[in-house]
Parts: sequence; structure tokens; C-alpha cells
Amino acid sequence: MHLPLALLSLAVSPTYARPQQQPWRALPETIAKPRLCPDSNFTQYSGYVPGSEIFFWFFPSRSDPSKDPIGVWTNGGPGSSALMGMQYVGPCEVVEGDHGPEMRRREWSFNDHASILMIDNPRGAGFSFAKFPAVDNIYDGARDAWIFLQSFFKVFPEYQANALAVNSASYGGHYCPAYASFIQHMNAKIAGEPSLWEDIWEDEATDDAIRLNLTSISIGNGFINNRVQARFNIEYACGGADIPMLGDAEECEWARKQIDMAEELMDTCRSKVECSAAGLWTDKVSSFPYETTGLNPYDYRRSEPYDETHIIAFYNNASVQAALGVIQPGQPAKVWESHSRRVAAEFILSGDWDERTDYLFARLLKSGVGILKYEGMVDWICNYLGVRQVMQNLTDYQHQKAWNRIDMKPWYGQGDVSAGRYKCHQHNGEAPLCYVEVEDAGHVVSTDKPKEGSWLVGKWMNDREI
Repeated sequence: MHLPLALLSLAVSPTYARPQQQPWRALPETIAKPRLCPDSNFTQYSGYVPGSEIFFWFFPSRSDPSKDPIGVWTNGGPGSSALMGMQYVGPCEVVEGDHGPEMRRREWSFNDHASILMIDNPRGAGFSFAKFPAVDNIYDGARDAWIFLQSFFKVFPEYQANALAVNSASYGGHYCPAYASFIQHMNAKIAGEPSLWEDIWEDEATDDAIRLNLTSISIGNGFINNRVQARFNIEYACGGADIPMLGDAEECEWARKQIDMAEELMDTCRSKVECSAAGLWTDKVSSFPYETTGLNPYDYRRSEPYDETHIIAFYNNASVQAALGVIQPGQPAKVWESHSRRVAAEFILSGDWDERTDYLFARLLKSGVGILKYEGMVDWICNYLGVRQVMQNLTDYQHQKAWNRIDMKPWYGQGDVSAGRYKCHQHNGEAPLCYVEVEDAGHVVSTDKPKEGSWLVGKWMNDREI
């Protein structure tokens, strides 16, 4: 079933969930029940919860919403809208139909065995709104995400006991560890226990705060440590990966010398401006191969960029926005950007771009939060060589030597043929840490491998196994 733009005026009227699954409740006026996605037997919800400027779209699980985990999804960027994630993790995607952009059901989705909560975070991304200056770092963004989740679970209390997972990709390598860490920090405060994050946040819990049942995070092709990963963008193109050499020898030698000088600047910079400039130089140098070759940085096998014109047209339609609760019916459409340059600029200039987040991994594992890191192997911009290096040198991880000794094994997913390789480790009393490399997949695994990607993250959210 497709829903063309021409018929979207019919989608603004509310729908009602089956009483045995979701009882009637009085919802805030800022929450809508859209029918844009022709998929679910359950009512979808979108809009804004009280006390938060963050836009959301919630899809109950295709299986058992009352028991299945809730998977938060936020896109990377920084500043990308979570609605872009609908194209590869959601129950529906925007396609170009006979009469313009329309939504179509996706066969493989993270929604198969989990409820999906898409959020535009940080404020200023997608349909979330923010006054200038907006959020410019992951630590404040984490607080915003927690405030949103507190309000969401008060509006929908039937989901408070469900397992919660935080999922993202790309700059999600910054988001996920920080957001999960703030949740665990506040959980400790709610319980009256010491927090592992007292050195980062001083926030205290109010009497009405809800403990969030966070069990895991997953990060696809994540941007975790720019200092390490930028160098391996060069090595990926210059003979270090199991792919044809993409840059010529002279260019590669020049880039290696430049990255050495950029790292020296990063070591000696003393202000945010100086450090941001050094970081930008690092990124400029490390991006030379795909700038000179014209190849797609998200999949070196491609020479053309991904087409987003139909997606942009769909979400900039006034009827779509009214159905989602972004505007009232009859109002003019707001401008929706797939990727906010303003948010990206603020995060880069604040120095957040060069903030490393691997130091949070060990604390999360100690607090009981499992970590899945997975990589599409033909991605260039957050490639597996750099992520391997990050995973082999996690800050303050007491079991690093044991992790490094574990050999990668063939990963089969649901099938009988190897689809990649993986390794996992779980120390007594801690949550599991898993790493997967998926063959023939780019920056967004579920774009190229929808079946494998949805099964992998779904299995992880439910069982913390792969």
C-alpha cells in the first residue's frame, strides 16, 4: 500500500488503536496519530511531548509492543534528521511513486521485534526546534534526550518497564555513548547510588523522575575518535584495506605528512578555536581521496551521491507536516532539512567534533549497558580500519588485553553463508561488548543489507546476542 502526497489530506484525521492493545487515553494536543506509514496494526504517534522541543515518531513493534524493547533511533550528522533513518531502519520509507513521493512499507525493519522511537536530536535537527544558540555538544544533547524520554514515558506509562535501547550511526558514535551515559547517571541518582559520571554531570534527580530501563546501545559505522579515525581514512584508500588502492602513492605520502602535522597542532592547541581549526585540517587532509577521485565516501564502489530529493519534497509538504503534528492543518509548511548545516557548524566550532567518546564504553559496560559496534566494510568515511583501532585501544577498559586476544569469527546472522565476521566479550558482572564487520555494506548497513542489518540490531536489542 502506498500513500501519495495527493491523498495526504485524508491522513490528518486521527486513528484509534485496538482497545486490547493500547487503551484510549487523553493525549496532549501536541501529539498526533499519523497514518502516513501504511504498516502497523497499532496506532502510531508523532509530534512533541510536554516540556520538550524534540520531535518524535513512535511505531509500536510489529510483534508484541507490550513486551518488546523500545529502540530509540537518532541520526548522525551532527544535525541529521531521524526521518532519514526511516529509509533504512523504519517500518516505512519514502519512495518516488507515480504521482510523486509516497511512503511504502519496508519488508525488513528494526520494527520487526521492537518498538521504534525516532527522535530528531539535538534540538535544531529535523522538526525539532531551538532558539539560537542551539545545543552544540553531546553532553547537553544527552540531557535533552533524557528530558524528552522522561516526558515520553509519562505520556505512555505502559512502556516504562520495557527494555530500552539507544541506536544510531555515524555521528551516533558520539551520541549513543553520551546519551546512554547520562541516562545511567540519572538512574544512579534516582536510586540514591554513586554515579560513574560525576566528573561529567552534576545533575540531580527530582522526586518524580522515572528510572529508564536502558539495556544496550548499538552504533553503526560510528564516528567515535576523530584523532584515530582520520588517519585511517587515508590508510583505507592507500592500500591498508582489502580493496583496490584508491589514491596514488604520491598523494598518499603527502596526506600522511599532513596528518602528522595536523596531529601536532591538536596536541598543542589551547583554545576551542585553535583545536577546531586543527580538527578541520585533519578532516580536510583525510578526505583527499574521495575528493580527488569523486567516489562516494559512504561506499567507495559508487561514484554518484545518494538521491534525497524525493525525501526532502515529502517532508516539506504541508499535509505531511500536519499529519505528523508539526503544524496545524491549513498552516504553511515549515522548512525541513535532511541535514542541518547550522547544527553541524555549531558542533564543529564548539570542539565537539574532536571529542572522543570511547572513554565512556568501559563505564557503560560496568553499569550493565551492552555495546554493539558494527561496520559496513565498504564505507570509507567511518571505515572499519579506524574503528578496529579504536576498539583495540578503548580508554580505561580493564579487559582490553582479553578483548584484543579474541579472534574474529565468521558471522552468519540468520543464514548459512558467512555475511561478515565478529567477536564478543563479556567479563563477569559486566554487560557484553560485541563488534561486527558486515561484508558488501556501506556507511548504513541496513541500506545495502536490510535483512542482515535489521536482524542484527533486532537480535541485539532483544537478547544482547548476535
